[in-house]
Amino acid sequence: MEDQVEMKIKSYKNFAINKKAIIIGNGPSTKDVDLSILKENGIISFATGRISLIYEQTNWRPDFYCCFVSSTPKDWLESIRKACQEKDTTSYVHKRFSSFIPPANNVNFIENVYEHYRNSPIPEGLFDISVEKTFLKSYTAVVPLYQLCFYMGIKKICIIGQDGYKGQGQDHFVKSYGQASGNAMTPQKARKINDRYTRLHRVIKRHADRNNIEIYNLSKQSIIQEYKNIELSQFINL
Repeated sequence: MEDQVEMKIKSYKNFAINKKAIIIGNGPSTKDVDLSILKENGIISFATGRISLIYEQTNWRPDFYCCFVSSTPKDWLESIRKACQEKDTTSYVHKRFSSFIPPANNVNFIENVYEHYRNSPIPEGLFDISVEKTFLKSYTAVVPLYQLCFYMGIKKICIIGQDGYKGQGQDHFVKSYGQASGNAMTPQKARKINDRYTRLHRVIKRHADRNNIEIYNLSKQSIIQEYKNIELSQFINL
């Protein structure tokens, strides 16, 4: 017999084919977009990580939130808890977080989470893996957001806050964001992450092309070159 989490996930299969979506990373460009107009324009939003740090600046809250990070300092745990407390946000988080996040109808604790070795080759069929089978926490935190978005059948997607890494406190929409691992961002580490990021988005773009999915980038400072760069107003009017 299916449990409630499995049933909820399956209810999202192709439920948003005629909708648009935005996949929000935690890069500096996230603060450059007026998130408050997304819901009124029917755009489904997906977010991750410490997105709750932006809540003091906007009344926007994501429709879907995923977080499967393995190393979580105390300030990260608080951010994850805050994101999950938003009743209008459907959250999918690792089951180990159930020790400090109270159970709620909008919070789904996921035990079946799979991670590829971060510096391994990126499988061409990575996004053929359904969330029904497993959520992925591979390569970067936004991967399960794409996975969930594709599962829902959304054909028009824009992205923001997926800018790449520079170091020197310039990697997130607030300087206090910090690294989940607690390790300092060195130039060598930034180059390695950026290379992985670039390879990942090549795989995402090919998956999108095979499935007639349009992806656009709202960020003017992103290292990702695979998608056409447009303004949010243009995306709304597509």
